[in-house]
Amino acid sequence: MKSFVALLQKEWVLMRGNVLFLFISSLLAVFVLPYILSKNMEINMTTDEWTFLFLFYSILVGILFAPVQLFKSMQTEIKRKEVWLHSPQSIYKLLAAKVLFNLCTFLMFTFVILSSVFLLVVSQEWSIIKIVVASTVMTISLTCLQLLILIYMQVIYVCYLQLNYYIGKFAIIVAPLALLAGYLLTKFEESVLYRTLFQHGYISLEPLQQYLQLSDYPLLFIINSVYIGQLLFYGVLLAVLFMASSKWLEKVVTRS
Repeated sequence: MKSFVALLQKEWVLMRGNVLFLFISSLLAVFVLPYILSKNMEINMTTDEWTFLFLFYSILVGILFAPVQLFKSMQTEIKRKEVWLHSPQSIYKLLAAKVLFNLCTFLMFTFVILSSVFLLVVSQEWSIIKIVVASTVMTISLTCLQLLILIYMQVIYVCYLQLNYYIGKFAIIVAPLALLAGYLLTKFEESVLYRTLFQHGYISLEPLQQYLQLSDYPLLFIINSVYIGQLLFYGVLLAVLFMASSKWLEKVVTRS
């Protein structure tokens, strides 16, 4: 456990500048820019509407920031591959620390941004408990999505390194291939086979919907019900992808 904590601390030292910049710039964008724009631009938008608009963009930036930071961290380690590959820690633990650090960073960032905006904008309509519940539910939902993106990003990066070894700069073709794979997965989710295999163990999340709506913003956040079979499918899929891509990365870096 101590060795894993040390790896997380190493990630913090390596990436803290980027993390602090993300937090500070997003908070300024959400709390300062809406006030300035509403006072100086002749657009029929209130300060609260500007705030929600910048909230959306801040969350989007956070979603994009985590995989980019993971890529940068992995790239930095690969440049020092002699140190990395001779580490007493397994490749799984080294990469798990990077994924977990970025996931925790995104979780904290999302919760802070959401709860801060809700306290500022809807505190008169929502109680503190409702604000906490709404922020927590939205944060968990977005963090699950972020975990999928991070693991997928790791797989794409390993594929890129492998192709780069053989075809050089033409390895960029991994990008459209990755988009195609994502598209095929979404089509598979719509198939009868997927519903037959994985849509078992229905869990209704509709009671939580009352905590996620505002009278002035009826489509603030929509949460769907889930199936235990779906959760198990994605859990196993992510575990297999992470372990396979980690071992593959070790072989690619060793050979390069």
